[in-house]
Amino acid sequence: MSNWEERTRECLESADKVANTIQKDDIVIFLWSWYPTPRRELFNLLAGTTHDLIWSKFVPQKVRHSTSGAQILFVAMPNLDSYFKPQVKQGLQRILSQMDKAGAKFSTYIWVHDIRADWSLTNGIRYGWNSMKEIFEGDVKVEMDNVTFLSTCWDKVDLEKGQKQEQRIREVLRSDMERGLAFGQLPWMDKDEAWCFVHEITALTRASLDGKAEDRSKRLGMITDHILERRIKRDAEERKKAEEDSRVIYLQNELGELYAELDKTEYGRGIRAKFWRADDDQKRILEPLLAQADKEGLKPTEKERLERMIEEEYILCLREFRGHFAEVRAMGIVVGYNLREFYGLSEPMKKKKRFGRF
Repeated sequence: MSNWEERTRECLESADKVANTIQKDDIVIFLWSWYPTPRRELFNLLAGTTHDLIWSKFVPQKVRHSTSGAQILFVAMPNLDSYFKPQVKQGLQRILSQMDKAGAKFSTYIWVHDIRADWSLTNGIRYGWNSMKEIFEGDVKVEMDNVTFLSTCWDKVDLEKGQKQEQRIREVLRSDMERGLAFGQLPWMDKDEAWCFVHEITALTRASLDGKAEDRSKRLGMITDHILERRIKRDAEERKKAEEDSRVIYLQNELGELYAELDKTEYGRGIRAKFWRADDDQKRILEPLLAQADKEGLKPTEKERLERMIEEEYILCLREFRGHFAEVRAMGIVVGYNLREFYGLSEPMKKKKRFGRF
Protein backbone atom coordinates (compact mmCIF):
# COMPACT_ATOMS: atom_id res chain seq x y z
CA MET A 1 0.00 0.00 0.00
CA SER A 2 1.40 3.39 -1.03
CA ASN A 3 1.76 6.26 1.41
CA TRP A 4 -1.08 8.09 -0.34
CA GLU A 5 -3.40 5.11 -0.02
CA GLU A 6 -2.44 4.79 3.65
CA ARG A 7 -3.35 8.44 4.31
CA THR A 8 -6.67 7.99 2.52
CA ARG A 9 -7.47 4.93 4.60
CA GLU A 10 -6.54 6.80 7.83
CA CYS A 11 -8.75 9.72 6.87
CA LEU A 12 -11.88 7.67 6.25
CA GLU A 13 -11.31 5.35 9.22
CA SER A 14 -10.92 8.35 11.51
CA ALA A 15 -14.16 9.82 10.11
CA ASP A 16 -15.93 6.54 10.89
CA LYS A 17 -14.52 6.69 14.42
CA VAL A 18 -16.02 10.16 14.86
CA ALA A 19 -19.35 8.95 13.46
CA ASN A 20 -19.43 6.06 15.92
CA THR A 21 -19.08 8.41 18.89
CA ILE A 22 -22.14 10.50 17.98
CA GLN A 23 -25.16 10.12 20.24
CA LYS A 24 -28.65 11.58 20.46
CA ASP A 25 -28.76 15.33 21.30
CA ASP A 26 -25.03 15.85 20.67
CA ILE A 27 -23.89 19.24 19.38
CA VAL A 28 -21.01 18.79 16.93
CA ILE A 29 -18.47 21.59 16.41
CA PHE A 30 -16.03 21.20 13.52
CA LEU A 31 -12.76 23.12 13.83
CA TRP A 32 -11.00 24.11 10.60
CA SER A 33 -7.81 26.00 9.75
CA TRP A 34 -5.29 26.26 6.95
CA TYR A 35 -2.45 24.77 9.00
CA PRO A 36 -2.80 22.58 12.12
CA THR A 37 -1.51 24.82 14.93
CA PRO A 38 -4.50 27.21 15.37
CA ARG A 39 -7.14 24.45 15.46
CA ARG A 40 -4.93 22.20 17.61
CA GLU A 41 -4.45 24.94 20.23
CA LEU A 42 -8.15 25.78 20.39
CA PHE A 43 -9.18 22.09 20.31
CA ASN A 44 -6.88 21.18 23.21
CA LEU A 45 -7.87 24.31 25.15
CA LEU A 46 -11.59 23.57 24.91
CA ALA A 47 -11.33 19.81 25.34
CA GLY A 48 -8.66 19.84 28.06
CA THR A 49 -6.48 17.49 26.03
CA THR A 50 -2.95 17.47 24.63
CA HIS A 51 -3.55 15.93 21.22
CA ASP A 52 -0.88 16.36 18.57
CA LEU A 53 -3.17 16.39 15.53
CA ILE A 54 -2.32 14.27 12.50
CA TRP A 55 -2.88 16.18 9.27
CA SER A 56 -4.80 13.35 7.58
CA LYS A 57 -7.19 12.45 10.41
CA PHE A 58 -10.47 13.62 11.94
CA VAL A 59 -9.87 13.88 15.69
CA PRO A 60 -12.89 13.82 18.06
CA GLN A 61 -13.25 14.77 21.70
CA LYS A 62 -16.55 14.84 23.60
CA VAL A 63 -16.96 17.37 26.41
CA ARG A 64 -19.94 18.26 28.57
CA HIS A 65 -20.79 21.97 28.56
CA SER A 66 -19.87 23.41 31.95
CA THR A 67 -23.10 25.39 32.39
CA SER A 68 -25.82 23.94 30.14
CA GLY A 69 -24.72 20.32 30.54
CA ALA A 70 -25.05 19.76 26.77
CA GLN A 71 -22.83 17.13 25.15
CA ILE A 72 -20.40 18.90 22.82
CA LEU A 73 -18.42 16.85 20.31
CA PHE A 74 -15.40 18.79 19.07
CA VAL A 75 -13.94 17.52 15.80
CA ALA A 76 -10.54 18.76 14.63
CA MET A 77 -10.58 18.48 10.85
CA PRO A 78 -7.78 17.18 8.60
CA ASN A 79 -5.66 19.59 6.59
CA LEU A 80 -7.30 21.21 3.57
CA ASP A 81 -4.73 20.45 0.90
CA SER A 82 -6.46 20.60 -2.46
CA TYR A 83 -5.35 17.08 -3.43
CA PHE A 84 -6.79 15.66 -0.18
CA LYS A 85 -10.11 17.48 -0.44
CA PRO A 86 -12.24 14.56 -1.78
CA GLN A 87 -11.28 12.36 1.18
CA VAL A 88 -12.13 15.11 3.70
CA LYS A 89 -15.49 15.68 2.01
CA GLN A 90 -16.30 11.99 1.99
CA GLY A 91 -15.38 11.70 5.67
CA LEU A 92 -17.53 14.72 6.57
CA GLN A 93 -20.47 13.24 4.67
CA ARG A 94 -20.22 10.05 6.72
CA ILE A 95 -20.23 12.03 9.97
CA LEU A 96 -23.21 14.20 8.99
CA SER A 97 -25.15 11.15 7.83
CA GLN A 98 -24.60 9.47 11.20
CA MET A 99 -25.69 12.68 12.98
CA ASP A 100 -29.07 12.42 11.24
CA LYS A 101 -29.41 8.73 12.15
CA ALA A 102 -28.38 9.21 15.80
CA GLY A 103 -30.60 12.26 16.36
CA ALA A 104 -27.80 14.75 17.10
CA LYS A 105 -29.07 18.29 17.64
CA PHE A 106 -27.00 20.24 15.13
CA SER A 107 -23.51 21.05 13.91
CA THR A 108 -21.61 24.31 13.47
CA TYR A 109 -18.30 25.19 11.86
CA ILE A 110 -15.46 27.36 13.16
CA TRP A 111 -12.49 28.46 11.09
CA VAL A 112 -9.62 29.23 13.49
CA HIS A 113 -7.09 31.85 12.43
CA ASP A 114 -4.01 32.98 14.37
CA ILE A 115 -4.15 36.75 13.84
CA ARG A 116 -0.35 36.89 13.89
CA ALA A 117 -0.17 34.93 10.63
CA ASP A 118 -0.60 36.47 7.20
CA TRP A 119 -3.55 34.98 5.37
CA SER A 120 -1.86 34.47 2.06
CA LEU A 121 -3.57 34.73 -1.31
CA THR A 122 -2.50 33.07 -4.52
CA ASN A 123 -4.16 34.51 -7.62
CA GLY A 124 -6.95 35.76 -5.38
CA ILE A 125 -7.58 32.32 -3.85
CA ARG A 126 -7.50 32.08 -0.04
CA TYR A 127 -5.38 29.18 1.16
CA GLY A 128 -7.66 26.46 2.53
CA TRP A 129 -10.80 28.58 2.67
CA ASN A 130 -11.93 27.86 -0.87
CA SER A 131 -11.22 24.17 -0.31
CA MET A 132 -13.52 24.23 2.73
CA LYS A 133 -16.24 26.02 0.74
CA GLU A 134 -16.00 23.44 -2.05
CA ILE A 135 -16.39 20.67 0.56
CA PHE A 136 -19.53 22.43 1.80
CA GLU A 137 -21.13 22.29 -1.68
CA GLY A 138 -23.28 19.50 -3.06
CA ASP A 139 -24.49 16.81 -0.68
CA VAL A 140 -22.90 18.43 2.40
CA LYS A 141 -24.88 21.70 2.06
CA VAL A 142 -23.28 23.87 4.75
CA GLU A 143 -24.26 27.54 4.48
CA MET A 144 -22.11 30.50 5.49
CA ASP A 145 -24.63 31.52 8.17
CA ASN A 146 -23.42 28.45 10.11
CA VAL A 147 -19.71 29.30 9.77
CA THR A 148 -17.67 31.48 12.15
CA PHE A 149 -14.25 32.96 11.38
CA LEU A 150 -12.63 33.07 14.83
CA SER A 151 -9.30 34.91 15.15
CA THR A 152 -7.07 34.12 18.12
CA CYS A 153 -3.85 35.24 19.85
CA TRP A 154 -4.73 38.95 19.91
CA ASP A 155 -2.63 39.31 23.06
CA LYS A 156 0.48 38.37 21.06
CA VAL A 157 0.18 40.90 18.24
CA ASP A 158 0.21 44.68 17.93
CA LEU A 159 -3.47 45.69 18.09
CA GLU A 160 -3.31 48.03 15.09
CA LYS A 161 -1.53 45.41 12.99
CA GLY A 162 -4.08 42.78 13.98
CA GLN A 163 -7.01 45.04 13.14
CA LYS A 164 -5.55 45.80 9.72
CA GLN A 165 -5.05 42.08 9.12
CA GLU A 166 -8.66 41.29 10.02
CA GLN A 167 -9.99 44.17 7.94
CA ARG A 168 -8.10 42.79 4.95
CA ILE A 169 -9.59 39.34 5.55
CA ARG A 170 -13.09 40.80 5.84
CA GLU A 171 -12.66 42.58 2.51
CA VAL A 172 -11.53 39.35 0.85
CA LEU A 173 -14.49 37.44 2.38
CA ARG A 174 -17.07 40.17 1.78
CA SER A 175 -19.28 37.94 -0.37
CA ASP A 176 -19.24 35.23 2.32
CA MET A 177 -20.14 37.81 4.97
CA GLU A 178 -23.10 38.88 2.85
CA ARG A 179 -24.23 35.24 2.97
CA GLY A 180 -24.01 35.09 6.77
CA LEU A 181 -20.35 34.42 7.69
CA ALA A 182 -19.70 35.75 11.22
CA PHE A 183 -16.45 37.07 12.68
CA GLY A 184 -15.31 36.69 16.28
CA GLN A 185 -12.16 37.67 18.17
CA LEU A 186 -10.79 35.58 21.04
CA PRO A 187 -8.46 38.05 22.82
CA TRP A 188 -6.62 35.48 24.95
CA MET A 189 -6.17 31.71 24.71
CA ASP A 190 -8.07 31.27 27.96
CA LYS A 191 -10.32 28.24 28.49
CA ASP A 192 -13.21 30.08 30.15
CA GLU A 193 -13.15 32.82 27.52
CA ALA A 194 -13.01 30.29 24.69
CA TRP A 195 -16.04 28.54 26.17
CA CYS A 196 -17.89 31.87 26.19
CA PHE A 197 -17.57 31.86 22.40
CA VAL A 198 -18.63 28.22 22.14
CA HIS A 199 -21.72 29.00 24.21
CA GLU A 200 -22.61 32.03 22.09
CA ILE A 201 -21.93 30.35 18.73
CA THR A 202 -24.08 27.35 19.63
CA ALA A 203 -26.84 29.62 20.98
CA LEU A 204 -26.83 31.62 17.73
CA THR A 205 -26.90 28.41 15.65
CA ARG A 206 -29.86 27.11 17.67
CA ALA A 207 -31.67 30.45 17.25
CA SER A 208 -31.03 30.38 13.49
CA LEU A 209 -32.47 26.87 13.22
CA ASP A 210 -35.54 28.13 15.11
CA GLY A 211 -35.96 30.92 12.53
CA LYS A 212 -34.66 33.65 14.83
CA ALA A 213 -31.83 35.08 12.77
CA GLU A 214 -29.54 37.60 14.50
CA ASP A 215 -26.46 39.64 13.60
CA ARG A 216 -23.94 37.00 14.67
CA SER A 217 -20.83 39.18 14.25
CA LYS A 218 -22.41 41.84 16.45
CA ARG A 219 -23.27 39.31 19.16
CA LEU A 220 -19.77 37.80 19.07
CA GLY A 221 -18.30 41.31 19.20
CA MET A 222 -20.25 41.88 22.40
CA ILE A 223 -18.65 38.74 23.85
CA THR A 224 -15.19 40.13 22.99
CA ASP A 225 -16.05 43.47 24.61
CA HIS A 226 -17.30 41.68 27.73
CA ILE A 227 -14.11 39.61 27.94
CA LEU A 228 -11.94 42.72 27.57
CA GLU A 229 -13.90 44.62 30.22
CA ARG A 230 -13.72 41.67 32.60
CA ARG A 231 -9.97 41.25 32.00
CA ILE A 232 -9.33 44.98 32.58
CA LYS A 233 -11.32 44.83 35.82
CA ARG A 234 -9.52 41.68 36.94
CA ASP A 235 -6.10 43.16 36.12
CA ALA A 236 -6.99 46.30 38.11
CA GLU A 237 -8.08 44.17 41.08
CA GLU A 238 -4.88 42.12 40.88
CA ARG A 239 -2.75 45.29 40.77
CA LYS A 240 -4.64 46.69 43.74
CA LYS A 241 -4.17 43.47 45.71
CA ALA A 242 -0.46 43.39 44.82
CA GLU A 243 -0.10 46.99 46.00
CA GLU A 244 -1.94 46.19 49.22
CA ASP A 245 0.21 43.10 49.80
CA SER A 246 3.35 45.17 49.25
CA ARG A 247 2.06 47.83 51.60
CA VAL A 248 1.43 45.23 54.33
CA ILE A 249 5.01 43.96 53.95
CA TYR A 250 6.39 47.50 54.17
CA LEU A 251 4.24 48.21 57.24
CA GLN A 252 5.39 45.00 58.93
CA ASN A 253 9.04 45.80 58.19
CA GLU A 254 8.75 49.37 59.47
CA LEU A 255 6.87 48.22 62.56
CA GLY A 256 9.57 45.60 63.22
CA GLU A 257 12.26 48.29 62.93
CA LEU A 258 10.28 50.58 65.24
CA TYR A 259 9.88 47.85 67.89
CA ALA A 260 13.60 47.08 67.64
CA GLU A 261 14.38 50.75 68.43
CA LEU A 262 11.88 50.86 71.30
CA ASP A 263 13.34 47.66 72.73
CA LYS A 264 16.66 49.40 73.36
CA THR A 265 15.37 51.27 76.44
CA GLU A 266 13.06 50.49 79.34
CA TYR A 267 10.92 53.52 78.50
CA GLY A 268 10.71 52.39 74.88
CA ARG A 269 9.64 48.90 75.93
CA GLY A 270 6.81 50.49 77.85
CA ILE A 271 5.61 52.29 74.71
CA ARG A 272 5.93 49.06 72.72
CA ALA A 273 3.64 47.36 75.28
CA LYS A 274 1.11 50.16 74.77
CA PHE A 275 1.11 49.43 71.02
CA TRP A 276 0.49 45.75 71.67
CA ARG A 277 -2.38 46.49 74.06
CA ALA A 278 -3.92 48.93 71.61
CA ASP A 279 -3.69 46.34 68.82
CA ASP A 280 -5.36 43.70 71.02
CA ASP A 281 -8.12 46.14 71.99
CA GLN A 282 -8.73 47.01 68.35
CA LYS A 283 -9.13 43.35 67.36
CA ARG A 284 -11.30 42.60 70.40
CA ILE A 285 -13.70 45.46 69.63
CA LEU A 286 -13.73 45.72 65.83
CA GLU A 287 -13.59 42.10 64.66
CA PRO A 288 -17.00 41.11 66.17
CA LEU A 289 -18.58 44.28 64.78
CA LEU A 290 -17.17 43.62 61.31
CA ALA A 291 -18.40 40.02 61.42
CA GLN A 292 -21.92 41.20 62.34
CA ALA A 293 -21.94 43.82 59.57
CA ASP A 294 -21.00 41.15 56.98
CA LYS A 295 -23.95 38.90 57.85
CA GLU A 296 -26.56 38.42 55.15
CA GLY A 297 -30.15 39.44 55.70
CA LEU A 298 -29.42 42.43 57.95
CA LYS A 299 -32.04 45.15 57.96
CA PRO A 300 -30.75 48.43 56.44
CA THR A 301 -31.19 50.25 59.75
CA GLU A 302 -29.20 47.59 61.63
CA LYS A 303 -26.43 47.65 59.03
CA GLU A 304 -26.21 51.45 59.22
CA ARG A 305 -26.05 51.27 63.04
CA LEU A 306 -23.20 48.74 62.93
CA GLU A 307 -21.30 50.78 60.33
CA ARG A 308 -21.57 53.89 62.54
CA MET A 309 -20.28 51.92 65.53
CA ILE A 310 -17.36 50.56 63.46
CA GLU A 311 -16.44 54.05 62.29
CA GLU A 312 -16.63 55.49 65.83
CA GLU A 313 -14.53 52.68 67.30
CA TYR A 314 -12.00 52.95 64.48
CA ILE A 315 -11.57 56.69 65.13
CA LEU A 316 -11.02 56.00 68.85
CA CYS A 317 -8.43 53.29 68.07
CA LEU A 318 -6.71 55.54 65.55
CA ARG A 319 -6.55 58.36 68.09
CA GLU A 320 -4.93 56.01 70.62
CA PHE A 321 -2.31 54.82 68.12
CA ARG A 322 -1.51 58.39 67.14
CA GLY A 323 -0.92 59.22 70.80
CA HIS A 324 1.61 56.39 71.08
CA PHE A 325 3.36 57.52 67.89
CA ALA A 326 3.64 61.02 69.42
CA GLU A 327 5.54 59.43 72.33
CA VAL A 328 7.80 57.64 69.84
CA ARG A 329 8.63 60.90 68.10
CA ALA A 330 9.26 62.60 71.46
CA MET A 331 12.02 60.01 71.95
CA GLY A 332 13.61 61.15 68.67
CA ILE A 333 12.78 57.91 66.84
CA VAL A 334 11.85 58.29 63.18
CA VAL A 335 8.52 56.77 62.12
CA GLY A 336 8.62 55.13 58.68
CA TYR A 337 6.86 56.61 55.67
CA ASN A 338 4.29 53.79 55.28
CA LEU A 339 3.36 53.90 59.00
CA ARG A 340 2.87 57.66 58.72
CA GLU A 341 0.66 57.22 55.66
CA PHE A 342 -1.38 54.39 57.17
CA TYR A 343 -2.08 56.14 60.48
CA GLY A 344 -2.44 59.61 58.95
CA LEU A 345 0.51 61.09 60.80
CA SER A 346 1.75 64.49 59.72
CA GLU A 347 5.36 64.95 58.65
CA PRO A 348 7.62 65.86 61.57
CA MET A 349 8.59 69.55 61.67
CA LYS A 350 12.15 70.20 60.56
CA LYS A 351 14.22 73.02 61.97
CA LYS A 352 15.10 75.66 59.45
CA LYS A 353 18.77 76.07 58.72
CA ARG A 354 20.29 79.53 58.98
CA PHE A 355 22.71 80.53 56.25
CA GLY A 356 22.92 76.86 55.29
CA ARG A 357 25.02 76.00 58.36
CA PHE A 358 22.59 75.03 61.15
